[in-house]
Amino acid sequence: MATRARTGALLAAVALLAPTQVPAENARPGLPADPAAFEREIETDAVAGMRRLGELASMWDERDEAFRAGLHHFLRDAVLTRGRRLGAASADWNEERIAAYVGLLFLDPERFAADPEFREFCLGLAEQSPHPALDADTRARLLRGVNAAPGIDFAASERIEFGWSAVPRLALEREVPFRAGRGRVVGDLGDSIDASIFSMPEEYFELDDALHFLGAVRAEAPERKLIVLTDRHIDETLQDAAMRLQLYLLPLHGREYSAWPRDPFTFHRRADGGVLLTLRPNEQTQRESDNDLGLELIQGLPAHLDGAWGKPTWQRSDVPFHNGQALLTPDRVWTSPHGLEGRVLQLLGAEGIDVQRLFTVDGWNRYVAAVHEAGAELAALYDRKLSWIFPLEPSETVQTRERITALGGGAGHDLDSVVSLLSDPGGGLNGFVGDLSLGARLVEKSSDADLDALVRTYGLKLDTSALRAALVDAQRATRAAALGAFLDGVARQLESNSTSVHRLPLLVVPPELVRAVGPPLARPFLLTWNNVVHERRGESQRVEGFASGLTPGDAAAREIYAGAGYELVLFPPLVQSIAHNGGYRCASQHLRR
Repeated sequence: MATRARTGALLAAVALLAPTQVPAENARPGLPADPAAFEREIETDAVAGMRRLGELASMWDERDEAFRAGLHHFLRDAVLTRGRRLGAASADWNEERIAAYVGLLFLDPERFAADPEFREFCLGLAEQSPHPALDADTRARLLRGVNAAPGIDFAASERIEFGWSAVPRLALEREVPFRAGRGRVVGDLGDSIDASIFSMPEEYFELDDALHFLGAVRAEAPERKLIVLTDRHIDETLQDAAMRLQLYLLPLHGREYSAWPRDPFTFHRRADGGVLLTLRPNEQTQRESDNDLGLELIQGLPAHLDGAWGKPTWQRSDVPFHNGQALLTPDRVWTSPHGLEGRVLQLLGAEGIDVQRLFTVDGWNRYVAAVHEAGAELAALYDRKLSWIFPLEPSETVQTRERITALGGGAGHDLDSVVSLLSDPGGGLNGFVGDLSLGARLVEKSSDADLDALVRTYGLKLDTSALRAALVDAQRATRAAALGAFLDGVARQLESNSTSVHRLPLLVVPPELVRAVGPPLARPFLLTWNNVVHERRGESQRVEGFASGLTPGDAAAREIYAGAGYELVLFPPLVQSIAHNGGYRCASQHLRR
């Protein structure tokens, strides 16, 4: 199907080299006779142009297929005329001209978004529209304008991009039924990593910082495939860097995603060895578009990777999930109630957790039953047994305030930011659990120079002495104390499951300490030496993460991991990711061999 679609698009492009002759029987009163004159007229006066396009949109209401065919040919000629007149060079297309071009394609943006039949008519024009002489850079800029139009979802965007030869395939044609031949979920532990995927939106990262980070990853993993999804304009500088670092750049053509590809999709290895992606159905606030991030990967993979991965397929899960709240060991998925909250609320028929009801036996047991039901669904999704990272069982007695406070202390934090589970060569399990008291002690012992470096890294407001006191106090604040109690409960739960527990420093950084460069941070962020990715290379056990900006903390974490048999490799921090609570594991997705 994809081959036929592309062939049709190419034939259409060849046919468009010359203006189309509109059959006489397609002409209708009110339709301009000369597309070229009409195209010049609507560019000369933008307001009048919008009115004239609206008139054409209203004329489309005639339920006469012959007229609509004539209108399609007319508009196609007008679009081609504009492309031919302005020329192939990107410099000839300013933002106003790009917006006007998009207006020609969609006529009436509000109607395009609301009326399926009209939308289909416009998409039929848009997917065939660029003049063949336009260069790749100009097409890329036009696509960014197209993808910013109201009502353009992934399906419409992909259809246009494929018609313009901007992507090699249609990801939506690779969908398979949920749970059909999905194979085994690729876990967090074990074999060496074949490919690492990063999402690097321009609004989050300066180019030099992104390339510095990617260069460090390349130096540590010379054989690994590094795939970068980016909305950045891919100019000569970026192309040169991609060649030097052997990067696969997958342009996003103006579609907006977050910097955290870990959460919204999961890799599987199918029975035939090929790759399958499971995409989550649940949308995350302010990250709704991330649910299509896996489709971007399938859509844009270079042909040789597409073949090597067995022509990746995808499915949309019917079970909500968030990979930052799931820790996978070879036979288990460890999670907490906080990663299941959306599904738990559905099961309880509630809009929020009624904390006061948790202090009653019935309220507590109803909550626990809903959590266990949601957990069973998650275990089936990951094809592993379920283990709770925090003790959670029915009770015949009223829960204590300390117990409820400790449980609530983990809310608002991704589990992988505060806990790591790593297998050891003997088949056991090592748990690394954050500890705020160790974080406070670390700050107290750090030198002024160490804290100065932290100030520079994150743009903190205070001088060294004031910062030291503020950070120590922040680890003892009420919410931080609740998080500390949650983590102490996690440590005890892991120990009761024969896990060797190691405590790592953890620091809560209040948003009021950060000098705002863009919008102010809405919540505290964590300096954590969890949020790491494990890799086994032969007999070597490695974990990768971000450097923290606090040198004594990095040194302490290396020593703690080394004591358990792991080498900690720290990459230059992507500061904006960390400041928005996206550690290295969140900021990367990995396919193992």
